[in-house]
Amino acid sequence: MPEFVVSEFSLHFIMERNQEFRENLSRPARVWILEDGADIGYVLDYFLNKKGFETWLYQSAESFRQSLASDLPDLFQMGVMLPDGDGMDLCRKPKGDPRC
Repeated sequence: MPEFVVSEFSLHFIMERNQEFRENLSRPARVWILEDGADIGYVLDYFLNKKGFETWLYQSAESFRQSLASDLPDLFQMGVMLPDGDGMDLCRKPKGDPRC
């Protein structure tokens, strides 16, 4: 079941979970980053990759939503206010998904 993190600055939480993910997965944890601010998204992507996570960077709620239809990450990092959607609404949908 993926973890749902909705904040602009949750790196501390992600790094705390890093050890748990490493102990329980036979692969690097997959983190999807949804951030419409390109600078913030690229910094998160770079930092998490350096720490051993597999990351995917999305800059729109629509592209994120499309990926959810076929796959689930281990952890989400997303902004709450997005130009084409609401991060809180995106969290509600996966929680109701039978795959979660």
